[in-house]
Amino acid sequence: MLPDGMMMVRRRLDYDGMTSIEPLHSLGLPWLPPAPYRTWMSKIDPAHVEKLRQAIDVLVRVFKIAEGHAGDEAAPKLNPSDVQSILFLADHPGSIAADLGQFLGVVPTTTSAIVDRLVRRDLVVRNRTESNRRVVQLALSDEGRRVAAALLAQQDQHCKVMLATLDKADRKAFVRAMEKIAKSIG
Repeated sequence: MLPDGMMMVRRRLDYDGMTSIEPLHSLGLPWLPPAPYRTWMSKIDPAHVEKLRQAIDVLVRVFKIAEGHAGDEAAPKLNPSDVQSILFLADHPGSIAADLGQFLGVVPTTTSAIVDRLVRRDLVVRNRTESNRRVVQLALSDEGRRVAAALLAQQDQHCKVMLATLDKADRKAFVRAMEKIAKSIG
């Protein structure tokens, strides 16, 4: 629980069209901001919070829809966990399933289901190590590397679209602010 009765929440549109708010901890989401930021959060202007939330909603909606197509129509349609898994394995070849699951923040059974799905789609391969045959390392297949390259190119394009709307000084400040945010919560 945050100081002064504050809590991290998720807005949700119910079946009847009404908006409800759920505490994130009730959804099983473990993240809380680092302790130094919690007391400062109560001093943040609620109007700024709402404007930021709305902007993030637009960006997530637009880019998440596009991201599932890996940059071209011939590429397989991917869900967000598939995309994140492919990008993780592109940066960390030879990882084991536990590494991937920790990165994604999911339980082992979910990790196994994701890996199984990506193996069936010929995007990931499993390799046993010679030193310990019980250890199974994960790597992208040739097709997985092609999809990862397309995803990264698409993400670069999304970033260019966002940055093109800003002048040079605003771009620099925006990137610096995003890096600071990512470092503090990531």
